[in-house]
Amino acid sequence: MRRRITARGGRPIAAAAILVLLLAAVPAEAGCAKNVTLYSASWCPYCKQVRDILARNRIRYSLQDATTPAVQAVMRKLFGDTSVPRTVIGGVVVEGVDEDRIKQLCRAQIEDSPSLLDIRLPGSPPSRHDAETPGLVPATLLRISAGP
Repeated sequence: MRRRITARGGRPIAAAAILVLLLAAVPAEAGCAKNVTLYSASWCPYCKQVRDILARNRIRYSLQDATTPAVQAVMRKLFGDTSVPRTVIGGVVVEGVDEDRIKQLCRAQIEDSPSLLDIRLPGSPPSRHDAETPGLVPATLLRISAGP
């Protein structure tokens, strides 16, 4: 028997609202603010493992097909050979399958960047912290999240 899910007052809850609630539970550290490039070959089982790691951690990346002559030339110039998988995260090379290192390199950017931006507008009462600091002009605090 199908039941209709309703909100208070008997109104149906939209599927989009349920999706938003599910997405809200995603951990903040997912993803990566740095450029990520994966040098990979379709036949390589280790490359598939790295692609799965990137997908599982919701990390966007550009995929370079290491079986093409142009990409192989770039890899020889950058790395000295054409071994795969190689993941480049913000200029740092991760060779092979190393989920901990990939997550660490992406997490470093998130931890280094401020999560909030404080903007103070003149003419408003100071915060308790500012009131204790002599010489500050009273201001209104607007807090803006810098995260995703």
